[in-house]
Amino acid sequence: MTTVEQIKQKLSVTEVIGGYIKLEKAGANFKARCPFHNEKTPSFFISPERGSYYCFGCGMKGDIFSFVQEFEKVDFMGALKILADKAGVEITRERPEARTEREKLFSILEEATIFFQSHLEDELGTNSAKKYLTGRGLTEDTIKTWRLGYAPAEWQALNDHLKKIGSSKDQVNGFGEAEIEKVGLIKRAENSNRFYDRFRGRVIFPLFDPSSRVIGYSGRVLEGAEIAVDGGVKKEAVSEAKYLNSPDTPLFNKSEVLYGYDRAKQAIRQKDYSLLVEGQMDLLMAHQAGFTNAVASSGTALTADHLRKLNQLSSNIMIAYDADKAGLNASVRAWSIALSLGMEVKIAELPKGQDPAELILNNLEVWKETLRKAKHVIDFNIDIVMADAGGDANTKGGKDEKALWKEIEKNVLPYVASLPSAIQQSHYLGRIADVSGIPLEALKEEFHKLKQIMAGAAQAEILKNTPEKNDHEKSLAKENSKAGFVYHPDLRLIKAIIAWQESGSEIDVQSIKARVDSLLKRLSIASIDETFGSAEEKADLASEAEMIYAGSKLLTQDIDTALSRLEEDAVKELLSKAMAELHRAEQTKDLEKAKTLFAECHSLSTELASVQKRSRASG
Repeated sequence: MTTVEQIKQKLSVTEVIGGYIKLEKAGANFKARCPFHNEKTPSFFISPERGSYYCFGCGMKGDIFSFVQEFEKVDFMGALKILADKAGVEITRERPEARTEREKLFSILEEATIFFQSHLEDELGTNSAKKYLTGRGLTEDTIKTWRLGYAPAEWQALNDHLKKIGSSKDQVNGFGEAEIEKVGLIKRAENSNRFYDRFRGRVIFPLFDPSSRVIGYSGRVLEGAEIAVDGGVKKEAVSEAKYLNSPDTPLFNKSEVLYGYDRAKQAIRQKDYSLLVEGQMDLLMAHQAGFTNAVASSGTALTADHLRKLNQLSSNIMIAYDADKAGLNASVRAWSIALSLGMEVKIAELPKGQDPAELILNNLEVWKETLRKAKHVIDFNIDIVMADAGGDANTKGGKDEKALWKEIEKNVLPYVASLPSAIQQSHYLGRIADVSGIPLEALKEEFHKLKQIMAGAAQAEILKNTPEKNDHEKSLAKENSKAGFVYHPDLRLIKAIIAWQESGSEIDVQSIKARVDSLLKRLSIASIDETFGSAEEKADLASEAEMIYAGSKLLTQDIDTALSRLEEDAVKELLSKAMAELHRAEQTKDLEKAKTLFAECHSLSTELASVQKRSRASG
């Protein structure tokens, strides 16, 4: 039995997918909101019998392996490792000669990690890397679990080792310098064909993908270590960058990687919040102390991709950076994006001059209390502004109103404008007015100006940072904008059931077609029969409907619900178009047309209210 077959035998599709998203029973099957595109009502179905899933909203389908690949953003081997670990199955490699180039790159990094680990144990200098790590509070178990290492302060130690190990093991073609360079481990000397190790005289922190495979490194220099440089060694490393990270490679992209994510994701789901710290030591000490939902930005700017990844696991996020870091004020854009995604963002304010690693080591109870007292990011920034102004949340500041307003406009209002809820916006505007003394009406006026300037900025940032290889949702949106209701998830579901039941007897196919066609006609769309694509597409839809509804008692109920939602959205679409035409008629002063359109809008509004009432009654 192959590794894949063993995993499928031990893990059910509901067990795997249910570990990522919330499922609800639907007869013999399960349904959920699709994790691969935004939707308000569930159109993502899971069949335990067939071990597969299908989304009627976006067409995504597959088994546990394709789901993990899409959700975790890993390749097949990454998904295989995640699922094998979960199932307790050992991965066996039957044909080393069939190893792909990508797998060879992973192998190079694996061998490099073993090399670094071995030198951590051997390194005996007066500024020992091992002494540094244990001196910072790390235990032997943490050091081994996270595979920490040391890069010797030599010119070509790693490069020579990898070329030698590549030819002596099962690597048919060996490890060439071009491949070693491709994963960022060596650099070519200027005006020379000679290569030298990128990491030298540094403590090494391996960086992992979601399946815990090494994809890159962060190296911290040891002050006083002998560092190999062009022309010899340098006794003092004071001019070296404190941290050196791998460059972007085919396996590593710093804008996508969060240190510790592979180990924290399950705890984030269970605790329902992610704890964001800044550095590797902060992360390791947090996990060692039991805060296993922690991830680290590792000194890089927090990106929309990072936030989207965390939001898939939990909409709650807490940041625990050194209170002295200017980065808190520089992260307005990141937190604005987080708020616009509907995330609840809190800030844990650490005692000045201490980072999480030091606080956890020296006073664990204060660390715990700091997290308990975490404030919403807007409350946190209001308090900072008022403290700088010479006041606090209960007293007006001593700073003049103009200067105070400037601070609020720069450091508070962008967050408020990013909130998706008008109720939340109103709450915080009221609070700002109370603590600052600025009249609420003036504050609202400036807020609405700022909101107009910011409109769409966060969403544009999200789309800009969405990798093309994971562009499914943007592609779907494009299709919908072109074809309107042809790609509506409820219409797709109805079409699937019709395709399955055309020769069946469980539903009245013709009456359903007639009801749908009347809606499509009003929207100037072809009949339902004409919206089917190829015969193959129709057969696929029929197959998916049969998978979900064969033997189910929910068929009639679900198709009635789908028809009601489709009708409601169709009337909304008609009303939206009519109101847009009415606005244009009023602008051009076409009073006769405006009068007709006003009557049409009134009629559609009445119809919509009636449809919504019927929908609620049937639901």
